[in-house]
Amino acid sequence: MAQKPLSLYLHIPFCSTKCTYCAFNTYIRLETLIEPFIHALVREIEIVGQSKPRQAVGTIFFGGGTPSLLTPEQFALVL
Repeated sequence: MAQKPLSLYLHIPFCSTKCTYCAFNTYIRLETLIEPFIHALVREIEIVGQSKPRQAVGTIFFGGGTPSLLTPEQFALVL
């Protein structure tokens, strides 16, 4: 039986400013951690992917935080 495609939510916890109404796990003034975070996220995706090598992914949602703080190259690396 074929597995249903996964829907992934990738939380990018970095922001330029902290909104007063925000209850999400976010961090400001830590832009220097974005690059190491992306590399750790990619490594985690690789590890999880090895446990289900044929698992399809139908949807990827980037949330946060402010995912638009990522560069196009960082998005490409994750995808």
